[in-house]
Amino acid sequence: MAKIGINDFIDTLLLGGDMFRTLKGVEPLFDPYGRPRFVAGRQGPIFRVRIGNEHFALKCYSHSAHSLLPLHNLLAELNSPLIVVPSLLIQELWVGHSYADVALYPWVEGQTLDWELRHWLRSGQTDRLAHLAEGFTRLASEILAGSWRHGDLKPENIIVEPSGRMRLIDCDGLYHPSLSWQGQAGTPPYVHPERRDAYDEHIDDYSIALIATSLYALSIQPSLFREELMVALPTLGTTAHIATLFKHNSHLVGLLSALNSNEYKITDLNHTLQCILHK
Repeated sequence: MAKIGINDFIDTLLLGGDMFRTLKGVEPLFDPYGRPRFVAGRQGPIFRVRIGNEHFALKCYSHSAHSLLPLHNLLAELNSPLIVVPSLLIQELWVGHSYADVALYPWVEGQTLDWELRHWLRSGQTDRLAHLAEGFTRLASEILAGSWRHGDLKPENIIVEPSGRMRLIDCDGLYHPSLSWQGQAGTPPYVHPERRDAYDEHIDDYSIALIATSLYALSIQPSLFREELMVALPTLGTTAHIATLFKHNSHLVGLLSALNSNEYKITDLNHTLQCILHK
């Protein structure tokens, strides 16, 4: 299947719901400029749509997603409360002269961790940053306690619900012992340089440590934040400076040190997270 561009998907959705093979009554939601509301993803755009009285996120794949069928079947079997589980529909949306694959996600009220962090920093309500740091640490600990890993863990792939509960979206790079690697190695800067094509239970270690230490550092010194990158430690300051912020928490200092290791695996990571939570 040839690559399909974002504008092709937009034009198709503007033609109405008859362009879908099995889905009925799909209506895109529009922005103030009359264009379908969407965010650009690595594998294609994700639109907010309505079917009847229910809202959904519709992920449109620029390339064939057929190889992801085993993974999506596994997601349905796992039915983890941490994951927003989509329905993968192969050859569903007629775009131009061929069908495109889509994934339909139930709509979850809330914002991404990326949005939440920026919002509380800009509004000056920086006391909320400690809650985000703790909420992410709990989420990461639950992930590490299971048999699967996300594979592309980053703030844009984490939804913070109004209650503060965090859930994961976009799990196409998920690791599970029953699956084979799909060639997705995460998103810089949340991937350790030595991870390369590794596909095992440690693939989330570096991103977990990076996001956790960044959130805790920002909760202590919000002025470290810079707009150009969200929570990548290189934008927050030197490792030595961050370490001084953690001087009263040796477990955070240890997590910070692990980020500078040449090894993408972090030993006893979940134990460290538990110690951070209960300090």
